[in-house]
Amino acid sequence: MHCPQCGSENPKDCLICQSCSANLGTGQSDEQEDLKPWNFDALTGATTSPAAESSVPEGLNWGAFLLPFWWSIAHQAWVWVFVSILFPVAVQVALLIIGNKIAWENRYFASKAEFEKVQNAWLVGGIITYVVLVIAYIYLVLNR
Repeated sequence: MHCPQCGSENPKDCLICQSCSANLGTGQSDEQEDLKPWNFDALTGATTSPAAESSVPEGLNWGAFLLPFWWSIAHQAWVWVFVSILFPVAVQVALLIIGNKIAWENRYFASKAEFEKVQNAWLVGGIITYVVLVIAYIYLVLNR
């Protein structure tokens, strides 16, 4: 492969000219170039961050309401993790109202559909957790 800058001959699979350190390219097609591991947008199919291209999904975040401590950890909302220990009920109400905004800004979602799928999974997890806790409580009360 000839260097376009200095004209020296380089091995076929060489990415940088051995004489002048010029970029020789990859010798791959544009499609292959787009799939390099550091090109996150090409791998996910996103052109830009969804947070930059659209507004925060509307509605209440019931998953954040039901599991505020674990939800905050998963969405990298570190302030809410610590505040949920001190003021659990207040944090539940706050995350119910602003949880979508916090999740949308703190975690990468390829689309609103993916965002809704993840938040619905948190809702289902919260419901299952509360059902298990209620059953355990009833069992403990009845077996005193």
